[in-house]
Amino acid sequence: MLSFVVLLLLGCEKERSLFNRLDRNLTRQWEIRFSEEPPLVYPSSQLKADLEFLAYGISLVELVDTSRLKSRQKTRYHELLSLMTAKETALRPYRKNPAFYDLGTSLSQLLTDTTLELNNRLQQISPVLDTLPAYYAGAKENLNYFPEDKVTLSLESQRSFFLVLSENLPDSIAKSTLDPAEKERLIGKSESCRLIVADYMAFCRSQLYESENTSR
Repeated sequence: MLSFVVLLLLGCEKERSLFNRLDRNLTRQWEIRFSEEPPLVYPSSQLKADLEFLAYGISLVELVDTSRLKSRQKTRYHELLSLMTAKETALRPYRKNPAFYDLGTSLSQLLTDTTLELNNRLQQISPVLDTLPAYYAGAKENLNYFPEDKVTLSLESQRSFFLVLSENLPDSIAKSTLDPAEKERLIGKSESCRLIVADYMAFCRSQLYESENTSR
């Protein structure tokens, strides 16, 4: 009986030590990967590595025998599991939700923000347009799942964005008092971005069509 108790205590101590080591390693990796907000353009290789880290980390934490942990460790166990699961949930739309990629809403809000002068609004919109090509290229590279409801939602939002780039933004540029060269640059950017948004819409439609054919 005494030997059984000794073995049990040794087993508990080993489990606690292993958990502490796991906690330190996962926390260190977390700080390296997630100390800042996700970038606007999430590189595909980074997204893949981050999701793999989270999936592997969660699987390791779930292997821990919590019955052998001390009270403080049990609390940390649940904190760690909750943190990693929430992060995985937050990153999942980058892969599985075409509607997640939407620059149109923020750009439209900025364009209609009457608390700012029109010239100021347009100057703030310009760098957003600069990031748009890489943003949608990243979306096409990251997405690997195209549920019909998400594609439909994405197409609706992108159509609205397309109209903003085709009509609202050019009209605002024309009404502004920016110098002619800057107006011309903005018009050029809006035309290029309009084509990119149209291409993203076509991409989503084609992927949905392929998914439907594959499931038949």
